Amino acid sequence: MAKLSRRQYLGGGAALGAGLLAAACDALSSRGEGGTGTEAEPTAPADPRLRIPPVRKQPNGRSQAIEPVTLRVLFTPGGAFTDFKAKGSQHHVAELFTAAHPHFTITWQPWEFLGAQTWEQVLNLIAETAAAGQFYDVLQLWDSVPADSGTYGALLGLNRFIRRDRFDLADFWPGCVPGGTWEHDLYSLFTEVETNLLFYNRELFLSAGAPEPTETWAWDDLLLQARALTQGEGAGASYGFTPIQFKDGSNWAALPWIWGNGGDMFNEDQTRSVVDQPAAVEALQWLPALRHTHHVWPTAEQLRQATATEQENLFTLGKLAMLYSYRGSLGTEVTAAAYGQPKHSVAVPPQGPVRRANILFPWPAFYLGGATGVPDEAWSFLRWWTGEEAQLAWHHGRAIKGRNLTVPQTHPPARRSLALELVDWFGETDVAALEHAEMRRPQAKGNRLAEAFNKGLAPVWQGEQSVEAATARVAQEQNAILAG
Repeated sequence: MAKLSRRQYLGGGAALGAGLLAAACDALSSRGEGGTGTEAEPTAPADPRLRIPPVRKQPNGRSQAIEPVTLRVLFTPGGAFTDFKAKGSQHHVAELFTAAHPHFTITWQPWEFLGAQTWEQVLNLIAETAAAGQFYDVLQLWDSVPADSGTYGALLGLNRFIRRDRFDLADFWPGCVPGGTWEHDLYSLFTEVETNLLFYNRELFLSAGAPEPTETWAWDDLLLQARALTQGEGAGASYGFTPIQFKDGSNWAALPWIWGNGGDMFNEDQTRSVVDQPAAVEALQWLPALRHTHHVWPTAEQLRQATATEQENLFTLGKLAMLYSYRGSLGTEVTAAAYGQPKHSVAVPPQGPVRRANILFPWPAFYLGGATGVPDEAWSFLRWWTGEEAQLAWHHGRAIKGRNLTVPQTHPPARRSLALELVDWFGETDVAALEHAEMRRPQAKGNRLAEAFNKGLAPVWQGEQSVEAATARVAQEQNAILAG
């Protein structure tokens, strides 16, 4: 089995507006956070470039339990989660929670200690322990759970709590809700999100006399400048543009281009593949043409000649003008582009012929265990942990400081209001791009459908098969999976 990936099942669906958010959870209404609270001093050192708001103390999500209660939290190690005993951000936020809820005791268990080493093993373990009546009250996983894992039966839907407490979902980025919904019930809340951006090398634009990307750019503008910025041959060549392809072989990066042309992978009720329909086919023809017709996207051989093992390396070497990627794929010095560094900068991806579209990466995902004996207390923890006080404290503790560089190490908050408050950290470009970011909701047989898409499109990028032949085969395989 493949090792656990933080980007396992990412895809797209239409972004839901406030009306759809309300319908998904039966006409939710006013925000259930309660009170404005008082302000405390910021935990991060003052920096005139940041203007970060102080941590707010709010009584949101407090349990009404009187007796002491112990919550078992299963979490995925990674980053600040790796060593919980260290006084890092997670430890600090947990201390804030127990200080506000003194009758709670939180026990933290990394899933790796349970014997699971792969994503599939994690999902099987969740289902097995729930069937045995032994489960965790709260689960934190790096990815949303695919519907075909059978895991949703071991989780507790959140709609009952959302209706009861009139918990407002409108502050979460629109793409977060469909990404955590299964059979009309919301199962997960996210704390951080990320999306693809258009990173570009300002020095290459300046030397070529090309105008820098703007928010009004369309596909044709990108192609025009990418051709002007592609120069030279062999080891001395520089290239105009590359769309990121995930290191695990996934082709989900193609989805926003399909959406931008008015297409999708499946029809509205997800019963039939439409990847072979004109809107999707046209978008998928446009992408490989960048490589095989216009030669602005380097081939594997050209990457080797440029001594770059991956497309991200080509960008950091100064041999690629534009990279369509996510911040986490690049080093800190490059992602500091959003904060005024001179060599690199960042823009929103270009608008498609039909609309602007982007892909949403939400993580981590928090769930409630279906077999929890303290559901109200587990919900109280989940609600608080994904709320304003906890997330401000989290980002305060995760800033990278030193070398005249103060930038966030984490992704933008899943709450739009907090992302706007911390806009000096993440940049207006990130916020603007997130407004159009989408994620496909969990789908039955989703892993098999994704595999058919990924394998079926692989020959297209290498110029080994036509888009028409590849998409026809993908649609045939996906429809067979859906009908099976």
